Amino acid sequence: MTLGVLFFTGWALNRGYDWYLALLIATCAVTVGTGLAYIPRVFMRVVRALGREE
Repeated sequence: MTLGVLFFTGWALNRGYDWYLALLIATCAVTVGTGLAYIPRVFMRVVRALGREE
C-alpha cells in the first residue's frame, strides 16, 4: 500500500496537482481502503450476534 501511495503522489505532482491536494487524496484513499477491509469482519460479527438471540 505504501508503494501505491508514493506512486500516486508522484503521479499527481507530475500532473500539476498541489502537493497538499495529492496527499489529501492519497490519505483518503488509504482510509477508505483500510476501512473496506474490516467490513466483512464487522458484518459477520453482526450476523453471529443476531443469530444468538434467545
